[in-house]
Amino acid sequence: YGRKKTIIAAMTVETVALILGGIYVRRMIVIFFEAVALTCFAMFFPVIGAMITDKTGEGKREESFSLLFLCINVGYSVGQSIAGAIFYNYTEWIFWGMGIATVITMVLLGLFVRDEYVPICKRTDEVQVREAVVVYEAERVSDGRNLISLILKDKPLVLFLIASVLFGYAYTQVSYMMPLQYSGYFGAEIGSKWVARLWIVNSVFCIIWSPIILKMTKDKNEFLVITWTAVLFAVGMGSFALIKDISLAWLVYILTPIWTAGEVIMSVHNSILLGSRAEEEYRARFQSLYEFTHGAGRMIGPV
Repeated sequence: YGRKKTIIAAMTVETVALILGGIYVRRMIVIFFEAVALTCFAMFFPVIGAMITDKTGEGKREESFSLLFLCINVGYSVGQSIAGAIFYNYTEWIFWGMGIATVITMVLLGLFVRDEYVPICKRTDEVQVREAVVVYEAERVSDGRNLISLILKDKPLVLFLIASVLFGYAYTQVSYMMPLQYSGYFGAEIGSKWVARLWIVNSVFCIIWSPIILKMTKDKNEFLVITWTAVLFAVGMGSFALIKDISLAWLVYILTPIWTAGEVIMSVHNSILLGSRAEEEYRARFQSLYEFTHGAGRMIGPV
């Protein structure tokens, strides 16, 4: 169907789910609509990553994915501020506001973004013949073309996906456990304020670190660069165990920028790594591997 049509279809379903979620925001069925919306939202990033890879050469992918990550975090910062202001009195508008933003995005995407990838079934006969030759030669050299066989043959990629599960698990400890930890140590009111400060610092440093890390890691080996994520997560997140008293709460301002740097590295370079190791027809599926493995880690975290 093409990449752009896939995104627009997912956005359409997400918009409907968000509208219904706003209508039924005070009923249990809102959980179902939220799950549908989040599922559709998770479909965007693999396809967007594949589209960016299609449109950019090797020398521009770092800048492109860094800009994408930067824009996403600006949106998160603004969105969290608005959501915090209207949550108690106008909860339904959180859903409807997201729906409006999705519609605007869908219109801009439909009008101004051209899909570079053309599915094989819609190509001209001449291109189809060339494609068939390429596939045949690849199949002759390789003894399997399915996604699983391609992954298992790439041992460094397998290690990266395992690491992605662990990174997702570690990230969830901050997003899920920190509110519980701070509420237990400092009380719900004070604890919630420090958690809010943590995420504000995270958003600010996502914006600050993006151009700096891009310059420092450009043209470096992707696997070695991503290894720094593990180091920064271990130092930044592991040191939160020291905060057991309100007098040490200020460490949030020091530790959060450390693990945020690891988050920026992983968010930018995972798409570059996966895109560079996939052929054109496999790019979206390879990009989805990170969302799947990272999501698996985040699912395990609360358990």
